[in-house]
Amino acid sequence: MKLNKKCSLRKQKVIMKNLLFISVFIFSFLFLSVRDLSAQWLQQSSGTSETLFFVSCLNSDIVYVGGANGTILRTNNSGITWSRQTTGTASNLKGISFIDSFNGLCVGSSGTILRTTNGGVTWNSVQSNTSSELTNVKYLNYSTAVAVGWNGTIELSNDSGKTWTLQNSNTFQGLVGVHFSDELRGTAVGWNGTILRTTDGGFNWSIQNNPLSGTMLDLWGVYFTTPELGIVTGENGTILRTTDGGNLWNTVGGNSITRFWSVSFENSLTGMIAGDSGVVGVIYKTNNGGITWTKISNDTMSGLFGIDMVEPDAAFAVGLGGEILYTNSGGVVSIKELNQFNERDNFFLFQNYPNPFNSKTIINYAVPMLEPGQTPTSLSNNIPNVQLKVYDILGNEIATLVNEQKASGNYTIEFDASHLSSGVYFYRLNAGSFSKTKKLILLR
Repeated sequence: MKLNKKCSLRKQKVIMKNLLFISVFIFSFLFLSVRDLSAQWLQQSSGTSETLFFVSCLNSDIVYVGGANGTILRTNNSGITWSRQTTGTASNLKGISFIDSFNGLCVGSSGTILRTTNGGVTWNSVQSNTSSELTNVKYLNYSTAVAVGWNGTIELSNDSGKTWTLQNSNTFQGLVGVHFSDELRGTAVGWNGTILRTTDGGFNWSIQNNPLSGTMLDLWGVYFTTPELGIVTGENGTILRTTDGGNLWNTVGGNSITRFWSVSFENSLTGMIAGDSGVVGVIYKTNNGGITWTKISNDTMSGLFGIDMVEPDAAFAVGLGGEILYTNSGGVVSIKELNQFNERDNFFLFQNYPNPFNSKTIINYAVPMLEPGQTPTSLSNNIPNVQLKVYDILGNEIATLVNEQKASGNYTIEFDASHLSSGVYFYRLNAGSFSKTKKLILLR
C-alpha cells in the first residue's frame, strides 16, 4: 500500500511538472502568436544579420525584404516566419517591385537586375546596360518598369523586365528613389537636391531644378499619393511637399541630424517616414497628407532604411543588422513614451533585438546626458549605479548583466541565453528611482 502511495505521489509530481512546462510553453506561444499586440512595434526575427535596404508589402500577409549580399526574405504570414530566397548573387540589393504575387523585379550594385515569375521561388539575372549601382525599381504596369541608379542612370523595360534600354535623364547626379502615381507620371530623386519628372511613362525626364525643390541636400525617398500630391525626404531631416505635381515644393521638415531614407503612404492622408538619428532608428507619421509629421517610437538602436505601409495602421520597417519592425496599431505611442528618450535627464531601456531570439540577443540602454549647468530632476549629482537583470516568468533572477556605476552615454550588452530553455523572460533596468521592465522571448 505504501509503495502504491509513493508511486502515486511520483506520478502526481511528474504530471504537475509536465503541466507547468506545458503552461509555460502555451503562454510563450500565445505571446508569440499574437505577435505582442501590446507593443507599438514588434521586432521580428529575420534570421539574418545582413543590412536590409528595402521592404515591399504585396498584402498584409505576403511581404518581401532584402539587402546586402544578395539577401531576399519572404513571409506569407505577416512576418511570424521569414524564409530566405535563392538569388544567385552576392550583390547588395537596393530595391524591389512586384506587379502581382508572381512577377517581380529586384535591382542592386554593379547594374544587377533580377527577375522572378514565380513569387521569388527562383530569381534569374537579367542583362542591364550599366555597371552603375541601381538603387530602385518600379513596375508601372505588366509590361513597363523603370529602374534608377547612380550617375543619373535610368533604365526602361517594355517587356516586363526581360530587356532594358538606357534613357536620357539629363543629369549625372546619383538617383536613389523613384515612384509613379500612375502609368505615365513619375518622379525620381537623388543627390544634391535632384528631382526629375516624367509624364510619358519614363521615356523622357525633365529636371525640376534646385530653386524649385528648395534644397541642395541629398534626397532619398519619394512617394506620390496622387499625380499632384507628393512627398520627398532626405538628409538633415528634409521633408518636401508638393500639391501641383512638383512645380513648386514646400519645406515641411529639416534642420536636424536625422536622415530620412524612405517614405510610404497607405492613402492620401496616412503616411510614414523611416530613417535614423545618430544610432537610433526613427519613424515619423502623418495623418494629414504630409502637412505635419509626428515622431513615433520604435525602441530600436538600428538605423532604418526602408518602410512600407500595407494598411492605415499596419507597416513594416527594415534596417541595419537584419532589423525588421512591424506594427498593426499605427505605431503611435503616448506623449509620455514619445518624450522619454528625448529628455536628456531620463534613462532609457530599449527593446532587445532580435526578439524572439535563439541563444543570444542584444540589449541597449541609455544613461542620461546632462547639458552643462543643467540640474538633474530625476538623478542625484553622483554617477548612478545601474543594474540590468534578467528574470524568468516566475520572477526568479536568472542573470545580472550590469551592476556598476555608469557615466552618461549609450550602452550595448549581449545576453547569452544558451543555457536556458525556451520561454518568456523579462529584463529590468534599475537606476536610482528609475525602473523599466521589458519582455524577451527565447525560442530554440
